[in-house]
Amino acid sequence: MVSSSAWWRCVLAAALCVAPVFAQEAAKKEEAPATAEPTKSDARKAEGAFRRALRLQAKPADTDNLQHSLEALEESRALDPNNPTYATTYELVKQQLIAAHLEKGDQFLQQNLSDEAIAEFREVLRLEPANALAQSRLNQAMNSVAPLPQRRVTVEQDYASEPVLRPTPGQQPFDFRGDSRQLLNAIGKAFGITVLFDDSVTSRTVRFKLDAADFFTAMRAAQQLTRTFMVPMSETQVILATDNPDTRRRLERMSAKTYTLPYVSSAQELTEFANLVRTMLDVRFIIQDQAASTITVRAPSEILRAVDSLIEDVSAGRPEVILDIRAYQLGRSVRRDIGVSLPLQFTIFNVGTEARALLNQGGNQALIDELIRTGVISASDAAAIAAALAAQGGSVFLQPFAVFGGGKTLSGVVIPNASIRLDYNKTEASVIQHMTLRASHGSQAVYRIGDRIPVLTSQYAPLINLPGSKPVNTTGLIPSFNYEELGITLKATPHISAGSDVTLQLELQIKALGGQSFNGVPTISTREYTGMVALKDGESSVVSGSINVQEQSGVQGLPWFSRIPLLGLAASTSGKNDVVSELVFVITPHVVRQRRTRDQGTELLLGR
Repeated sequence: MVSSSAWWRCVLAAALCVAPVFAQEAAKKEEAPATAEPTKSDARKAEGAFRRALRLQAKPADTDNLQHSLEALEESRALDPNNPTYATTYELVKQQLIAAHLEKGDQFLQQNLSDEAIAEFREVLRLEPANALAQSRLNQAMNSVAPLPQRRVTVEQDYASEPVLRPTPGQQPFDFRGDSRQLLNAIGKAFGITVLFDDSVTSRTVRFKLDAADFFTAMRAAQQLTRTFMVPMSETQVILATDNPDTRRRLERMSAKTYTLPYVSSAQELTEFANLVRTMLDVRFIIQDQAASTITVRAPSEILRAVDSLIEDVSAGRPEVILDIRAYQLGRSVRRDIGVSLPLQFTIFNVGTEARALLNQGGNQALIDELIRTGVISASDAAAIAAALAAQGGSVFLQPFAVFGGGKTLSGVVIPNASIRLDYNKTEASVIQHMTLRASHGSQAVYRIGDRIPVLTSQYAPLINLPGSKPVNTTGLIPSFNYEELGITLKATPHISAGSDVTLQLELQIKALGGQSFNGVPTISTREYTGMVALKDGESSVVSGSINVQEQSGVQGLPWFSRIPLLGLAASTSGKNDVVSELVFVITPHVVRQRRTRDQGTELLLGR
């Protein structure tokens, strides 16, 4: 089991990993026109406030120290708003302060200090209004009796009521031998109740001995001995009859009540409640209203009181839990190109051939004659003529070249460019997805992030088949698609025990488009996790993770020379590209409605 303080240290360590993301989100929220660079004085003040904040943060974790550190960082951001380090550290300290307030609030709750806990949770909501855990804990603290106000079954209407006996309070001892009717009269007389008998009651000799007992205890024991049941007629008068279905149907007074079941969400659950009441308490008259989620019961008042207790106990609501799920995705890419890029290809050409090719192009001869006539170039300056012709169109003469040979074999070789490469590129990215799910005991909660894309599954063509002719396709191929879910799909089914232990049955699926396709249908890469994990309330656990590492290197240069140590750096270019990506899922359950313990259950004692 992970202690509370260790859990908070894990949360702070995770916050260090995702601090750049918080800074990016804060920068987006505070997006504004570019501000001017701070003055040297403001920069020094900002640096001083930042160092003061770090000293306060390094002290033992306390809300006062963290609050002062946060105020100092706020001052640094105000003086130098363009510094990303200040924004990143501000978000980190803010998360530490939120965690400290939550921890203190939980401690106050355990000590039944509701006012102090409320103050801590309200401070969290001031710093982060969208914090669902703080809102839940605040609701729990504002109700000092239970973690969440338990919704109880309510009585909509009381159509009828039976007379209520009001016997003389106190206890009486009984030691009787004789006629059963006399026994029942004696018990009623002892407590000021007049007893009447139905014709179905027969006399029998009984022996009855009971130490000090009140009226209802003594009468219940006597009814079991004489096999009779009691029907109140008024506050001081009852009628007793033989206990059998006929006399009960004839004499028992019936009352009707309508009960609203607050946590019934389907017709099946309503039917289950009705069957439970009908089976456990032998209720014959019960009506269900699925639209209003109510049941109406017609039964004796004693049975209705039992129905009250039973439905209230069963419909108090299932245990519930908030699942705080964080997905951390970290990516790092490093690319390096070092060396000398030498020319690996050379172009050799004949100067005379290239010059004649330029002259033979349409219009070039007229252009040269015009340039000579106007005195721009001289007829004896071959280089100027070649340059003028080369400028007219794409030619090797436009590139640097060297000549060798002479006469008709005068040739040229193009001199390619050479370059020195010193390139280093490093990219880091951090992405965090924060999901909050609320689920009840035994019910599956589903959370999806991503897109739905159409995937071609089949194609068909309607054909017209006429006698004596070939089938004719009139509309072309008609495609058929299925939509595929891409992204992250999380399914969680919690099971909450009486000790706030949470067992989670998890199904995690990550789908993305692959890099290939077959017959126009893209491939889909899938990663799945299915398992079960048991956690304490507030305990964090890494339930899934993956690391993807790609390394790519290459060398480009002159053969053989590139492999010579040291000399190879001047004769080749070496490149290396490393890509690392990590994906981690951390889940933390927070129980918001506890399971009822055995001593909180309802015990019913019926007279029959």
